[in-house]
Amino acid sequence: MSKREREEESPKPSRKTKSQRKSSALESSEFKEEASFVIDESTGLRRVEPYWHTYRINAKGRWFNRTLLNVFKEEFKDQNEDYYTRAILKGKISVNNESKDINYIIKSNDVVSHSVHRHEPPVTSQPIRFVFKSDDLLVVDKPGSIPVHPTGRYNHNTITGILKSKEYGFGNLYPVNRLDRLTSGILLLALTKEKASQLATELSDRNVSKTYLSRVRGKFPSENASNKSPPSIPGYPIANDPLYANPEFWGEDLGKGGVKDKEAVSEKIKAAKVKGVSIDGEDIADHSITKGGIPSSIAGVTLNMDEFPCARCAITLPDPTNSQLRIYLHSWKYSGESGWEYETPMPDWADPDFVE
Repeated sequence: MSKREREEESPKPSRKTKSQRKSSALESSEFKEEASFVIDESTGLRRVEPYWHTYRINAKGRWFNRTLLNVFKEEFKDQNEDYYTRAILKGKISVNNESKDINYIIKSNDVVSHSVHRHEPPVTSQPIRFVFKSDDLLVVDKPGSIPVHPTGRYNHNTITGILKSKEYGFGNLYPVNRLDRLTSGILLLALTKEKASQLATELSDRNVSKTYLSRVRGKFPSENASNKSPPSIPGYPIANDPLYANPEFWGEDLGKGGVKDKEAVSEKIKAAKVKGVSIDGEDIADHSITKGGIPSSIAGVTLNMDEFPCARCAITLPDPTNSQLRIYLHSWKYSGESGWEYETPMPDWADPDFVE
């Protein structure tokens, strides 16, 4: 079952150990910067001005008695040794809020910090349309390209981040159902923990009916045209899916009737990830600039380049195309056995005469 076939299954609460909860809190507690959004009318994109962000985490046991430089170059492979050396010497990497030498020995109870200049990818500037609003529930028509909550390189450019900004002014938001970044449509956001728990129970008890729309390659077989069909059936992939609608991976029939060499298909998909093919809107190879590579962000005008150079500020990356901002999969209707029902307008690509 693919990720998209699983995306609307009932969310299951994850169990974390006490140490995992503590580490998670330390790592996320500093995301309190006020976002500076820019709506680019010429491209139809919402951008976030780059900003400094500090990650903090308690030193892990395996770091004890190792040098600060050794920990970063061995544990965090996204930058090279030269970068980490400069970051430590400039105080961008510190311990217990103090600058340290590259040979500082990590000890128990140390809190390690790393300040980075974050460049969030742009998303569509399409407004977040409200389908329903009450004291304890907000239902929105989520545009494609916007993640539901902070993930990876996205923090402010998310549904929850945008709704909590001055533009919309919401407080606590508890996403109930899951939608992938490129998927559009019905998104349930509880405004209280009690409402979130109630709806989560309805979903887990399978008391919620969901209807999706998708635009697929080929003539979809009528025997599969039911609300129980998964969003992607071999041989009839979502038309603009970069993986499942790719004949290079699946052959000219796009997997209809199965593939002869599943291992070969798997290897091709792995190679595509390494080369930076956009999968579900996330560019796997973060440092590649290829077709489908990293979307651009605003130039780093807030950064003093002489103080600490930022590699992202030094390059201009291409904006995502319209086809990279969405996938032809839409959460159209949701209804519960308790009597509630929500529906969005159909997306433009659902029109039989639609042309990209």
